[in-house]
Amino acid sequence: MPEPQCIMVSVFIDDCTPGKSPLLAIPGSQHHGLLDSKLHEDAEGRGYALHHIDRAALAKLADEGGIEPIMGKAGTVAFVTATGFPWITQ
Repeated sequence: MPEPQCIMVSVFIDDCTPGKSPLLAIPGSQHHGLLDSKLHEDAEGRGYALHHIDRAALAKLADEGGIEPIMGKAGTVAFVTATGFPWITQ
């Protein structure tokens, strides 16, 4: 992807509580822009590009902003941009 011009949309089928949320976010991490990433080994030769950042970069971001679950009641829609900034509608 040459530029971060996409959105992921998630519709919560069940209530998403702190212990049950499948989506986690690092508050403020969107201000860092696109980070250096590497092709994940699971994606090699499969026709898609799954990337990941290294553990040190993730740990630094988590230390700065914490890690928070994205929560909402069943029927909530979460829109998450390519840089990780979420909008939640209920």
